[in-house]
Amino acid sequence: MQQPLMGNLISPQKSKKVNLQKCQKTWLNEDAFKQRTEFALNWLYRSFEVTGQQGFAGYFQKRPWELGKWSNAYPETTGYIIETLLDYEKLTQTGRHQVTAMQAADWLLSIQLENGSFSGGLIGAPSVP
Repeated sequence: MQQPLMGNLISPQKSKKVNLQKCQKTWLNEDAFKQRTEFALNWLYRSFEVTGQQGFAGYFQKRPWELGKWSNAYPETTGYIIETLLDYEKLTQTGRHQVTAMQAADWLLSIQLENGSFSGGLIGAPSVP
């Protein structure tokens, strides 16, 4: 499995390689980075809570005439978010992100089909093979 926070990254603004290992300490010490990251994580955690901790919502829909609502859980985005939480856990070592990632992984295993695949689309919506 590739570890996205390790190694080199090509910076699109400057077209040069950036060593992420050297940048991690700087990023984690910047208040603005921490604030943005916590805001994003809180959004993700809210999308987990609204499904009863049964996967992460597929999207949040807000129209000018609505208050907004979360979708049902979506296996595909749940899988992506699990990896994101585990990567962030490596940086913060709080335990919180790993616990949530494991809960989401357990949910994915509970809905996995006998042949190893997952139904497409949102949970609770008509099944897509």
